[in-house]
Amino acid sequence: MHVGQVLAYNDVDVNVGNGYPSNDGIFTAPVSGVYVFTATIVSNVAEWTGLELVVNGIGKGTITSGDGDFHQTSSTIIAQVFAGQHVYTRVFTMSGCNLISHIGHGTSSFSGWHLFEL
Repeated sequence: MHVGQVLAYNDVDVNVGNGYPSNDGIFTAPVSGVYVFTATIVSNVAEWTGLELVVNGIGKGTITSGDGDFHQTSSTIIAQVFAGQHVYTRVFTMSGCNLISHIGHGTSSFSGWHLFEL
């Protein structure tokens, strides 16, 4: 990973409206409205990393994880998003950390849902 990298999450369980392609990690809002987004990261032992929740190119929330035995952290934002705008997570700081998804240590994830249309 490197600073500025957009994270793509491979396992897509629900994708109503097909706004999230797992190949690039960027959600494209199918309709304008108010959305809730949440991200969880799990870092490896004694290393730091930080992710940013980004809406249309602007950071709206941060998550910092590390300095512990498989440290897990989450962040949730509520955002007004217009149809066609992008929402994603990207790395904003790191010190050699690798994010993990492991059944015994936690799962890094990104999800969102549409509350109502504008």
